[in-house]
Amino acid sequence: MNFKVGVLCFLNSIEQNRSPSMSSLEHSRDFSVPSSLCGSGENLSYPFVHEKIANILSCNNVNSSLSDLINEETWEINHNPSNGIVDLQTLVSLAHASDKLVFTDISRFRPSSRGLIKVACTMNVATATLLAFNILESAIRQATGNSNGKAPLLKTMLNEMEGTNHNLTKILKSLLLPFPTDGINLRNLLWHGFVSELPRPWFSLVLLLVYNLEKQQGEKLPVYHDKSDIIDLKSFDTLKNLIEDFALSSSDIEKMINWLPATSHRDLLQLAISWQKGKQYPACTAVLLSILIEHGLRIQWCHINDRSCDLIARPGSYFVTLDGHGQRNQHDLLLHPYLGQDEQLTKKNSFIEYLGGGTIALLTDLFASSCGGPNVRAALAHGNWQSYIEEDLISMDVDAFPRIGNKKGTTELWNIVQVLFVAFKTVATTGKETSLLSYSPQFSYTASTIRSMKDALHSLEHLDSVRMEADQFLCPIANKHSSRRDILDLRVSTSFLRDLINNLNFVKNESQDMAWTSC
Repeated sequence: MNFKVGVLCFLNSIEQNRSPSMSSLEHSRDFSVPSSLCGSGENLSYPFVHEKIANILSCNNVNSSLSDLINEETWEINHNPSNGIVDLQTLVSLAHASDKLVFTDISRFRPSSRGLIKVACTMNVATATLLAFNILESAIRQATGNSNGKAPLLKTMLNEMEGTNHNLTKILKSLLLPFPTDGINLRNLLWHGFVSELPRPWFSLVLLLVYNLEKQQGEKLPVYHDKSDIIDLKSFDTLKNLIEDFALSSSDIEKMINWLPATSHRDLLQLAISWQKGKQYPACTAVLLSILIEHGLRIQWCHINDRSCDLIARPGSYFVTLDGHGQRNQHDLLLHPYLGQDEQLTKKNSFIEYLGGGTIALLTDLFASSCGGPNVRAALAHGNWQSYIEEDLISMDVDAFPRIGNKKGTTELWNIVQVLFVAFKTVATTGKETSLLSYSPQFSYTASTIRSMKDALHSLEHLDSVRMEADQFLCPIANKHSSRRDILDLRVSTSFLRDLINNLNFVKNESQDMAWTSC
């Protein structure tokens, strides 16, 4: 049986009783709390996670009362396990207890968190939860004094918190770290596309943890450490052409939807498309596109390389990911030329040849470049662009009109969104006739070297023009004062400069011809 057909049959057999259709929710501006989203996940499916994890995510079998876990007046989490470990069933009970409180008084939350509540109630709970994890990570960074610069691993920061925040730390470990060692690793399950729907109690638990951490820090808001400039992809001619030629036809949308086998993932794509068409929430749109591209590529990678075991997130196993080259000695990467962690590099990644050089170059530029590329998924997931996500969420809370590029970074974000859609369309219709064979990498080592050489060429050409102007002044002086050889020594040899420029141009052109292989 064809691999994709097999996946579709598998998913079709378990996907029933779906959540409300996106068409009825995506444009809603007023919202309440739908009862259908409040309880367990018995009608939800988790085809891309191991059964043991799926049983926990379904959020069933509550065994503790609200008062045992949370102070109903202060909303402080008071569960403190005697043995220092929060078992996963207690974590489920805590999630349900959180859900009973969070929606009774949303005024306690700051605007971005209220925006998340709107996403959870009218759009998609899983999307709201993964964005809430970003706010939670920022609160953890502030609690551990890591607000600025590159953050340590979550595990490291949670260990730092353990002395002063014992009960919250144990809960956070059960929620954030991998199962079965400590927890369910929910943040990574969401951000790597394995989970695209959730029962609402998980969202409520994340929001309540943020509330508790902020309260313990004296009601201070997390210091968002990004405000880093977003690279303008239009400043690169190849990418500029993709952006200016961008169009999303009904046929394109149909192919993109069909590329995703699970209905819940397709709902996320429909939400991203609705935001793009309405020019709303560019950062959040980029989030959804990034995780969906990775998820779809992973399914193809597993098929091409005969690695069906990596279709699902398994306890104690690393994921196959789109980015994360810093940990390539621990897990496979979708775009790496070789499979496994074999130092001999003997088994090739057949997915590279399947996608083609142009498509690999574009995906690498977007997600896995070490030479100045946007690295979109990592930048969004790890807080580099958190303030842009915050702006989107605040816009949702205040029912503001959509942003039309009047804030710093908005235009650049929409340019990235358009290129993400181009990449999505390309991988959804992969084949020689649709591959971006004319696309060469803009952020590879070779491309960066070429840009540096161009800068050097421009400087040398400017120096040469200055020398030529100086000749008109220096030559008469040198002829009149022949003994002043030091003046003649100031002259730069025109032939030398021209030879150097010609040689650099030759190297540049040769490198450009080979650039597509240096992804």
